[in-house]
Amino acid sequence: MTSILTLTKNGERQLDAIVVELSGVADPMAVRDNWNQAMLQGHPATKLASLDRTVTLIDACTFGTDWMSWDIAGDRDRWTEQGDDCAAVRKVPELLAEQVGK
Repeated sequence: MTSILTLTKNGERQLDAIVVELSGVADPMAVRDNWNQAMLQGHPATKLASLDRTVTLIDACTFGTDWMSWDIAGDRDRWTEQGDDCAAVRKVPELLAEQVGK
């Protein structure tokens, strides 16, 4: 939300589109849900931009191997933030399924 306000200079700068790239384990649907909540609460960023679509890109070279792994997110370098124990125990295939299945 803050980035949208900054990029648009609080609505003074017109942009055709803003592309937000999430980390490898971010949940695109959680971003959508957060946006909808902010819209209901009247956050200023939601008056300057709209969330029209989400796109998930798949790394075809690694997806199959990751899908079949027993790894958890905490096993992967930079997949989780320091101290985020909840995210660290999530199974990699589970995270992949959430990202591509919605």
